[in-house]
Amino acid sequence: MQFVSQAIKFGLFSILLIVIPGPSVLYVIARGLSLGTRAALGAVIGNTIGILVQGVAVSLGFGALVGVDPKIANAIKLVGALYLFYIGVRMWISRDQTAISNGASRYAGSLNHLRQGFIVGVLNPKSAVVFGAVLGGFVVPALGHPTLQALALVVEFCVLALLSDGAWALTSGNAAKRIGAAQIHVATVRSIGSFLVCGVALLLFIDAIKA
Repeated sequence: MQFVSQAIKFGLFSILLIVIPGPSVLYVIARGLSLGTRAALGAVIGNTIGILVQGVAVSLGFGALVGVDPKIANAIKLVGALYLFYIGVRMWISRDQTAISNGASRYAGSLNHLRQGFIVGVLNPKSAVVFGAVLGGFVVPALGHPTLQALALVVEFCVLALLSDGAWALTSGNAAKRIGAAQIHVATVRSIGSFLVCGVALLLFIDAIKA
């Protein structure tokens, strides 16, 4: 019961952080506005897998390494910022392209959204803070098996993030449909998504070089 109580507290804490838009949420929204629901959901799945990998790494001891040398955390943040900027630029370059229609291209596109979402997730500084600085506070040492407890909390966080980000994906994808299918509208929305992603990248970059 003690661990269940801690898991509930961690869940509430996680929800408070997840609902605050961070790099992953803004990336998903940008994908939904630019490319529709399918792309946004692909990004959500990839992002969740990336966050899960990040959480597993912290649970197995990588978080301690990051805590010892803050430069590692800043390096991860910097790489994440550069990758988001790269995605934003690509979104800007392809803003006038028409939607993909054939099955093979759709499949390749889905894998691409999944891959990019994964990289954004595994380099997400907000979840890194949660796992590296907060996760240990909800583990109950007296119960033993701290690694398994940490992994259980990581899975809990990922499920909550999946539900929240999925809702953002559906919302942004439906918003894109309502804007209209005219090419000029598509290009405008994709431009907005590009600026959104590049803006997040810039904020992360500034935060990384200030630290």
